[in-house]
Amino acid sequence: MPLPTLFRINATIGPNRITDKSADGQLILSDVVILHLPPCDNGAKCRDYQKPEHRNQFSHPPLCPLANLTSACDRLDDPSHTFLFMHNTKCKDGGKCDNSDAMHILNFDHPPVCKYEGDCTNISESHLVAFRHLPNCSDGPGCRKKRRRDAEHLKLFRHCKSVCPHDNCCAYFHDKTHLDNTIHSFSSPCPLTPYICPKYIEFVRSSDAKGVSTEVEDHCLEYAHVCSYGRRCRITDENHLETSIHIIRQLCPKGSNCAKLTQEYHLESYTHPDIRDIRLLCNIPGYKCSERFNENHLKNYRHNKNHDHFYVAPSSNLNVSINFARNQSQLITSVNNYIDRMNWRKVAISPEIVNWVRALQPVHRCRGEIFESILVLGHVMSRRFMNLLRKQENVVRAVQQHSQVRSILLRHSTPTVKSGVCKLIEIVVEAEFVKENSDGTGSFDSDYQQKISKIEKRLKPPLNNREVQIIQEWSLKIAQASIILNRVPTGIGYDLDEKLGTDQHVFSILGPHLGHYYGEIVITFKQDIMFHPDANFSIHAGTVFC
Repeated sequence: MPLPTLFRINATIGPNRITDKSADGQLILSDVVILHLPPCDNGAKCRDYQKPEHRNQFSHPPLCPLANLTSACDRLDDPSHTFLFMHNTKCKDGGKCDNSDAMHILNFDHPPVCKYEGDCTNISESHLVAFRHLPNCSDGPGCRKKRRRDAEHLKLFRHCKSVCPHDNCCAYFHDKTHLDNTIHSFSSPCPLTPYICPKYIEFVRSSDAKGVSTEVEDHCLEYAHVCSYGRRCRITDENHLETSIHIIRQLCPKGSNCAKLTQEYHLESYTHPDIRDIRLLCNIPGYKCSERFNENHLKNYRHNKNHDHFYVAPSSNLNVSINFARNQSQLITSVNNYIDRMNWRKVAISPEIVNWVRALQPVHRCRGEIFESILVLGHVMSRRFMNLLRKQENVVRAVQQHSQVRSILLRHSTPTVKSGVCKLIEIVVEAEFVKENSDGTGSFDSDYQQKISKIEKRLKPPLNNREVQIIQEWSLKIAQASIILNRVPTGIGYDLDEKLGTDQHVFSILGPHLGHYYGEIVITFKQDIMFHPDANFSIHAGTVFC
């Protein structure tokens, strides 16, 4: 019999049996004992070999010395040989096996460690199965210790791109570090996917691929885009899989019986049957689209502006010079650097913390008289806005922005009606300011009443009596509320606020608001307001930075 080419646990060397093997290859041999236990009648074919009580009563044959790592024993057809020697089965996972169970290691053969150890960068399937490897460093090819050639680190880890476990369903396609350290089956992602790539939108909207331009087709073949159908995509074409990323969104628990199909946020968050994860963009902004509450329309189209579009808070592009992506990146880097310096153990963020942050809403406080004016005007106000209401033209603008007045103007959207309504509002507001300036002793000027009557006649029709009445009522209420509001200075009134411009902001706190000096009324805003283009956040009040 030839000498063994592989020394394994439970194999023999002369009269000694190998009982263990150290990490550096040193063998631990058993004592030589003659007739220690009677031999099992079934020899190497014993089915009870794994049972401890049976093994304590009978001796069994050693492992076959003829098998090696690359080939099995060539005498398996010899009944005497298979009875006198045990033969392990090669582990089906080979070098990729991650089973550390002692019995598994004892009963299955595994390949040797790759000779390149920490320098191995071969991640082909055949190589990974043929050899065992060191674990891959979490920092990937760009690991700082690898670049410094840290010998101890290189003995423990190898540094190469790993295959992303999510592959075609990876949601980190815009994370440069992740893409640099992992391999995906899709092409380089388009930086504008998933929502704003005009070429891909044109490609998706085209019913026939031949109908798109060569430029569009070349772009969609060169770069990967997020597939609008997500997990429900049924296209198995190799070209589609190479140029598409399929994000696995959470399934709506209600499925086809979902009662929230008219809610944009819900449709953008969950996957539903027969509805694209990324619906086509409606050409009409949400606040103008007459079909925005039509379920069938919403199943096919999303809207790029909030349905509760608020004219009183239009975007002024105040944050145009702020790079929010860079700020976010720097904050994350600073936190991670601090964690590294403090040697904190890195753990996953608990769902409780994530859900708590997601549930935060802006909380605003004010005094009773300010709250009354909010109810009348229909919106909250900054101190600067309140001061502007001392002038008639600003009060007129506030009336025009009121929701009920605005809805009337939307229904009768003609230049003549708009001009007449604006004139009616101006006269009513002016009349109230005249009364206020006369200390309330003067009577209502008959000239104003005559002017109002003339405009009413011009407005009816198309406006009906109720619509004209609503315009006059809110003009009167808002004018009176503005006058009352400015009799006593409002807000905290810090001098620094005017220097910083924070007197133009509506101040709120994310979470509990304990600033009792702001007033006894507590107002909780919708989370949507945080997505306003002019919204900004700070860990301190603005005056701290002055």
